[in-house]
Amino acid sequence: STAPEQTRATNDIIAMMPVTQVSSMDEMVNLINLGITHVYLPDTVSIIAPTAFTANVALTKIEGLDNVVSIGDYAFTACVNLAKIDLPDNCSSIGAYAFNNCANLYSVDIPENLTVLTEYMLSDCTSLKSIIIPDSVEIIGDRAFESDYAIEYLRIGDGVKEIGNFPFMRYNPFTLSMVYCIKEMYIGKNCSADFYMNTGLSFATVEKIVVSSENENICSQIGGVETNCIIEKGANNNLILRRGCKNSIIPYGITSLHEWAFAECIGLNSLELPNSVTEIGRSAFSGCTSIESITIPDSVTAIYDKAFENWNRNQSIYFEGISMPESLSSSWRDSCDANIYLNGVLQK
Repeated sequence: STAPEQTRATNDIIAMMPVTQVSSMDEMVNLINLGITHVYLPDTVSIIAPTAFTANVALTKIEGLDNVVSIGDYAFTACVNLAKIDLPDNCSSIGAYAFNNCANLYSVDIPENLTVLTEYMLSDCTSLKSIIIPDSVEIIGDRAFESDYAIEYLRIGDGVKEIGNFPFMRYNPFTLSMVYCIKEMYIGKNCSADFYMNTGLSFATVEKIVVSSENENICSQIGGVETNCIIEKGANNNLILRRGCKNSIIPYGITSLHEWAFAECIGLNSLELPNSVTEIGRSAFSGCTSIESITIPDSVTAIYDKAFENWNRNQSIYFEGISMPESLSSSWRDSCDANIYLNGVLQK
């Protein structure tokens, strides 16, 4: 291969013809030792092979990717100062860990020709503010976006049918704690009712939820009203509220709040339950410590374990009616320290 020619500025490098593939650090000269900040690839380059730019900590910009169709495993891993990369839509393959630990990467357009997001592909990209998954993507790999703890907007494209383990886990290794940051999400037409299970996806700070109107399993709109909830269309026309957020509206017709429906919703201050609700699932309001009070309609006949876990003495639960339903289990009260009122009379 032909050695790159360093001509523009001290820290710029130009890959010269007849290069068709960036195969290794050796072929591109030892970029780390040269302190290269900008790379310009000729339009003959179509493949960036595994580890091609791994750990090039000086790299801030790479151009000439218009004809690139494949990016190998670890190709840009630990390019911690790479701030932005424009990937062409004709790029159909991006390997595992390709952009892992690109800590300053604030913008990346996922190509509209990709069908698979590989494992750890954009993990530890702690400056990314949004993830827009195009409709071409069918599979999101394990931990693809793990520890991207600045993400505020998430779009799961209409083509997504399979989601791996914990692709959206938000963990900050510096504080050794989970980070809740997503404010808005769009959920595509092929997502199932339990798509979020084992994904690490948190609804704690979410303010807006939109589900594709073409999704036959779940919805977010009832009677023309946006609820900011994920609602499952159950058997016998039952409507089950799967997950909600701080701005949720629970419409009449919802019969059940699924387990963890509002768990850890930090900003949830108030919520009205319609008298169509008959069940409140396990841990449904666990950790919702910002709510001052909630009224349980007399239609409710079942409340499951830990439904109000970690509620404290500054919070109150009001039951309508003159007596507790006989079918109501008392086990849910074991982990709840809130004031409980029946017909206006304090019970606990």
